[in-house]
Amino acid sequence: MADAEPTLARPVPAPAPVADPEPGGPEYVNRPDRFVSLGARAWRDGLRDLVAGREILAGLLRRDIASRYRQSLLGLGWAVLTPLAMVLVFYFLHRANLLTGGSPGAPLGLWLYVGVLAWQFFQAALTRTTTALSSQPELVNRVRFPREILVLAALGGALFDFVLGAAVLVPFFAIQGVVPAWTAVLLPLLLLLQVLFSLVLGLILAVLNGALRDLASIVPLAGLLWMFLTPVVYPPATEGFAALLSWLNPMAPIVVAWRDLAFTGTLTMPGQLAVATLLTLALLPVAWRYFQVMLPRVAETI
Repeated sequence: MADAEPTLARPVPAPAPVADPEPGGPEYVNRPDRFVSLGARAWRDGLRDLVAGREILAGLLRRDIASRYRQSLLGLGWAVLTPLAMVLVFYFLHRANLLTGGSPGAPLGLWLYVGVLAWQFFQAALTRTTTALSSQPELVNRVRFPREILVLAALGGALFDFVLGAAVLVPFFAIQGVVPAWTAVLLPLLLLLQVLFSLVLGLILAVLNGALRDLASIVPLAGLLWMFLTPVVYPPATEGFAALLSWLNPMAPIVVAWRDLAFTGTLTMPGQLAVATLLTLALLPVAWRYFQVMLPRVAETI
């Protein structure tokens, strides 16, 4: 019987290149050449990619909220209980004269709650955005989409908790018999400013945490120290070294403005608030650019 002719192994075909999306269709690909230059087209393409990834953002946000409150005894109530617990602590410290300063224009408990709620949103945003990339390496390295969405989803989770905590302000105002100032209608603009400032820091911290994992532990501690340097549980200083710190602290005028717009209708730190606004708008494109430049290095280390 004649030997069978030897068969040659077929070469493994090379993987096909990823096809470009159809014109006008959704584009979730984080193209490596998207930010080659600082020209208007590069930024426009970046914004277009983020808008195209809005469904991914919504899905990540739903997953984050569901995972945090699933099988929880109090569920969404934790978003309200956490700031309330801090308010009770600072309330008794005020009553015991261990914290000095008054609460002009509002009952002490309500005055404290507004400041603590604003700060807790900021601190939660920093803590979650810091680990937005390092906690999800499978998405950073394998799934193609704008990685900024991971930071935005982490920020959105903190914003969700803030909205729940702010919802109870309506009955709190009614119980205390306090009528908000007409300037309370401007609070959404102040919230937008705080969201953008948190996003600036979040974009930077997210990529830095890829190289320095200690940041995940440093940020909560730094946030606690930063809170006591910010007029969260005491009125802003008007003179001396404490007043200088308020000028150097972008969160000081933001936290104070929450109370000003809600209770008195007059800004206590208008100049500092204007500086904080300009600083945020100027640093936002810088932080976004830095995120894009550092992202390939982060993907190699996480």
